[in-house]
Amino acid sequence: MRIPLDPRFHGEPTRVSTSRGARVLPRQRFWLRVAEPLPHDALLRSRALTYASDLFPLSTAPHTGPPELLRRWSPPAKGSSYAEAMPASRRTARQTDLLERLVALLTAEGFASFTLDELTERLRCSKTTLYQLADSRQELVREAVKHYFREATKSVEKQVAIVSEPSDRVVVYLNAVAAELKPLSRQFLDDMARFEPAREVYEANTRIAAGRLRQLITEGVAAGAFRDVHAAFVGEVVAATMQEIQRGEISTRTGLTDSEAYAELASLIVHAVSP
Repeated sequence: MRIPLDPRFHGEPTRVSTSRGARVLPRQRFWLRVAEPLPHDALLRSRALTYASDLFPLSTAPHTGPPELLRRWSPPAKGSSYAEAMPASRRTARQTDLLERLVALLTAEGFASFTLDELTERLRCSKTTLYQLADSRQELVREAVKHYFREATKSVEKQVAIVSEPSDRVVVYLNAVAAELKPLSRQFLDDMARFEPAREVYEANTRIAAGRLRQLITEGVAAGAFRDVHAAFVGEVVAATMQEIQRGEISTRTGLTDSEAYAELASLIVHAVSP
């Protein structure tokens, strides 16, 4: 029986701290989740726990380690998404192309109604080829969502990086987020809201997007471009509004498109924090 494990570090991994020259205790704290519930088998559970306890002993030791290991599980950089922080599998060019075509299909039409047979027919590939991306239909969907947000984050940050004025950076960030989310169909968003593994990725990205905006506002305050506002509160307001936009609630109540709603949100935030 194969049980995929999904570790999430609680705080900065030890090897990352030591690579910066920090002196830390040789211990590691992380959450560990299985993709499926473990059977009620005491022997199997004890074996799983034994295996899990041996995941990071070498990296927990106080040494720097090779750079490629440090990069693999480093915590998210400021402004990055959870999807970007998760390590992408090493794929061939063909597998990457297949994943991108899968993302395009699911974001355009949703995924709840698709069977594996239908996916293989639409993507013109075999189940064996599709299973090289993930071990199950559920994991395929989650991998597609992660890939979409990973690439979207890269695009957004590239646009923010070329702008220096604090108010412009806030506007560019929110408009770039709107542009990246615009291709997502309502069916895909509804399916994602109902499917917990995909929803978790989306919600994590929304939280980090709010944190990124909070960082941009804090930088603006420090530079004297913004009033001394409560950046964390502004971030929470933005996160709540972003969630309502994506659920279609803003469009229903106001008639605004998602892009128009993001433009209004950007204008509102900049005017609220300006001196």
